[in-house]
Amino acid sequence: MSFEIERRRTYSSSAIFRMAVPLMLSFLLEQLIGMTDVAFLGRVGEVELGAAAIAGVFFLTLMMFGMGYGFGVQAWMSRKNGEKAFEDIGRAFRSGIFFLMGLAALLIALSSFAAKPFLEAACESAAVANAADTYLFWRVWGLPFAFACALLRAFFIATLKPGVLTASSLVMVATNFVLNYVLIFGAGPVPAMGIAGAAIASTISEAVCLVFLAGYALFRIDHRRYALFGRLVWDGALQRSLFQLGRWLMVQEAFAFFAWLLFFLAVEHLGEEPLAVSNIVRQICSTLFLFIHAFGSTCGAIAANLIGEGREDEVPGLVRRGLVLCAGTMLPVMLAAAVFPAPVLGIFTSLESVIAAAGPTFYVMLGSFLTAVPAMYLLFVMGGIGRTRESSVATIAASAVYLAYVFTITRLTQNVAVVWTADWIYYITAGAVLAWYWRRGAWRSRA
Repeated sequence: MSFEIERRRTYSSSAIFRMAVPLMLSFLLEQLIGMTDVAFLGRVGEVELGAAAIAGVFFLTLMMFGMGYGFGVQAWMSRKNGEKAFEDIGRAFRSGIFFLMGLAALLIALSSFAAKPFLEAACESAAVANAADTYLFWRVWGLPFAFACALLRAFFIATLKPGVLTASSLVMVATNFVLNYVLIFGAGPVPAMGIAGAAIASTISEAVCLVFLAGYALFRIDHRRYALFGRLVWDGALQRSLFQLGRWLMVQEAFAFFAWLLFFLAVEHLGEEPLAVSNIVRQICSTLFLFIHAFGSTCGAIAANLIGEGREDEVPGLVRRGLVLCAGTMLPVMLAAAVFPAPVLGIFTSLESVIAAAGPTFYVMLGSFLTAVPAMYLLFVMGGIGRTRESSVATIAASAVYLAYVFTITRLTQNVAVVWTADWIYYITAGAVLAWYWRRGAWRSRA
């Protein structure tokens, strides 16, 4: 599917929806990587389920350094696409590859030295710490593949060609599902590897996704138009521009996920069952969050293109339409989940005690989306436009308030559902900061 920018194209609600759906499906399928890990490990035991939560967020914290940079490159390419400066898009892509491969090597080395001591010091349960370390040992090798995929996705989103992302994610999920079954439980000559098998499966799946996306870009689009696969030459001036744009998002995403990691470590001190509950609820929360991510990223990319064309006055109407579409699309899904919680929770574990204990936390999480939808939608829009400093200030402020709340509430109660009210605090704080920036018109100035 291709969505070419036209000089005076009007982005109606139906056009926004058609562009957001492939992106949403792509995000959903990518989310299934973590979901299938949890679903399979939920059949192994509470320790593995809890360890996957901590190790998974630890890995995402590392990955967000690269993903934040990739979001910045995406915003830059979106502007260039609106300006019809197509070869500059390829220059940004090639410069991004240089930076991200070096960053991946640095993060792998950092994890190899620091992960085990950190987990042993932070986790109360030695079994959880050991299992999490085993998962991370294999999972970090997926960083180079994940970063390269992120740049290719940024290219397809920036040029408004998101259709391929659904197919690539489907290939990745199918690969992960088969490998999870074989490597976690064992099959034929392959021994059962437990939580290590889940990590290896995810890493291989990301490599397969990279091959698919690169092949599509090479053989199915006019990559010469964008100079996408030109000679790899270090461009210091361009790299500084991309880093200045992406640095805020790198800090923003890493800070947000580190706060989430500290949340899970706080929950781990409440016991193995609360940690398992939180992992399951997190997976459902992340799935619902994909609606916000898809509509926010789509409208952010369109808005950046419009600004590149000098059509800033059309942006507020576009953003309002996207928010209405996002909320309207999410509502029936959330209502269905609220009416049938047991089947939804049962997707991730067969442990009846965990399903029963997860109910109150599940509803607290669902309620938090009343504040999450407007706040996080605007966050993605601001990032897509290129207002990375503003989105980062909002995220860091919200994370600081969130952690202070978590630190306090975990000393007042052992009830994991009450602890999850921290999400409300996070979204309200972020939304207030972002709304202030938006009303000031900060989005109008070019990044």
